[in-house]
Amino acid sequence: MTGTTSEVATTYEITRDSVTGEIIVGNGPTAQHPTQPSTVTAKAGYKFDKWTDEDQKSFDDDAALKAASYLEDQTFTAHFTATEQTYRVKYLDEDKNVEIRDMSDPKGCTLWG
Repeated sequence: MTGTTSEVATTYEITRDSVTGEIIVGNGPTAQHPTQPSTVTAKAGYKFDKWTDEDQKSFDDDAALKAASYLEDQTFTAHFTATEQTYRVKYLDEDKNVEIRDMSDPKGCTLWG
């Protein structure tokens, strides 16, 4: 299960002539760090696993993602994994409609063929 979020930020540093307003120095672009808070929520039966960027670099959490820097727009993908689920299996005697607590077959048949 995955979901995506995109962030766009490009920063240039410029200096303007104080008289003409003309740009006289331009530096950039400057690498930016993702700033958007995570808005992903795992659905029932799943847990957040990691983020990946467009180059498939992995980030374990929002803090690790925000520490990265980028010169270009990025789409980040949230990955989820299924949580471990426990099931209880009951064996019923259909004739008596009762739960069989002993794992042997009450009719003498082999359960595992």
